Amino acid sequence: MLPKSLLYLPNSLRMGLLITALVGLLIAALAWFQIERERRSDLEEMDRRAYVIAHQMAYPAQVALQLPDGEAATAFGSMLEGYRRLIGLAVYRTDGRLVAAGKGVADFAAVLQQAVGQTLVEGKDTVATRRTADAHLHLLVSVIRAPDGQPQGALAVLHDLVGLDERATHRQALFGFWIGFIVLSLLLLTAAGAWLLYDQPLNRLAEWMRQLRTGDTAEAPPIALPVARLASESDRLAASFRAARTAHQAQARAVVRADNLWTRDRLRAHVVDCLRGGQLLVISNREPYMHELRDGKPRLIMPAGGLVTALDPVLQACGGVWVAHGSGEADRRMSDAKGRSL
Repeated sequence: MLPKSLLYLPNSLRMGLLITALVGLLIAALAWFQIERERRSDLEEMDRRAYVIAHQMAYPAQVALQLPDGEAATAFGSMLEGYRRLIGLAVYRTDGRLVAAGKGVADFAAVLQQAVGQTLVEGKDTVATRRTADAHLHLLVSVIRAPDGQPQGALAVLHDLVGLDERATHRQALFGFWIGFIVLSLLLLTAAGAWLLYDQPLNRLAEWMRQLRTGDTAEAPPIALPVARLASESDRLAASFRAARTAHQAQARAVVRADNLWTRDRLRAHVVDCLRGGQLLVISNREPYMHELRDGKPRLIMPAGGLVTALDPVLQACGGVWVAHGSGEADRRMSDAKGRSL
């Protein structure tokens, strides 16, 4: 069921809106799929980067964890500091104690502590993304094992995902611009094409049919209709209509010639039939007859006027009643007790 507001739009515009809505939804779905696919690809690339860093730092962390905490922190030096999207690294012992960490990691100690605890309990690496009040993080917590395979600690690699979020936002804006451009262009092309191919020819056909109905039309229907059969059927319909109208006009002229004389009895019968047994009543300000005093005696006068001239014979023939204002100076003398003229 279409909304009422759409019912008043031209057919070409409604067709354009329908087609562009379907195409726009399809393109939007494909764009969303592509954006999500690229986002997953970016996250997978981030996973690989984090694993490469963890692999590179696995041996130095294994050596440092064999030292006391103070010496272990000194042994790392600046190797745990971050750069670009890498916030930093942190090294933990098996009991969850922090041994050393880069400067940027301190702001996210609570998030890392939870992931490190989960990794040490399960004994396997943890890869996850976390959101905080002002950051979006990618973290990898890898188990550091001794040569005999026993867990020796955990290494956390922390990346900033703001760059990935900005890239995804940029993609969304770019896809949104192109979707809007494509949808608007498609709407204009579809509406214009539908108007040229359907609305305009059908409007010409409707105007030709109106002229045919009123008797002022060309012989042939308009050309270039959207369906070829419509032109031939319209031509046949016009021929049938002209033939029927000509026959009807001839019959009407014959009836008029036979019945063009009106008599008093015919008029009365016609009025009675039209009024279904009622009485014809005329109410006006002007009276059909008035009485004036001439030499002290009432005299009947028929006022000159189109209304009286036209309707008085009809009322006389049909026995109608004329109710009017008695303006003559002798009207009251020449009326009965009920105001009827004598």
